[in-house]
Amino acid sequence: MTPMFLCLLGTIITYVAVQLRFALSNVRSWRPINGDFDYKEFYRFIVDFFEMPPGPASKNCINALLLWWNRKVFGSHNASNYSPQDYARTLVSKLEAQRVTQERISLI
Repeated sequence: MTPMFLCLLGTIITYVAVQLRFALSNVRSWRPINGDFDYKEFYRFIVDFFEMPPGPASKNCINALLLWWNRKVFGSHNASNYSPQDYARTLVSKLEAQRVTQERISLI
């Protein structure tokens, strides 16, 4: 398996997307909402895309996308052993499960 520092994960790609969107805007200081653009919603949407695929076909697409990005950033040699994490084991998925459990408990 490729060392973690040689892997781009969905959360890293998400962070870069948010920073790029901010850099390309005309805003001079960071705000969670810029006019009609909500950075938190944008971030959450992209993280959910990577961390919560609706099924195996989507998961395969995400794994292929992460492999492609890793090869582009680190080169084919360094990314050749990359195997994407099972999204069910990621911290974000664990937090999501806790959130769902808390919601269910609060409804009782």
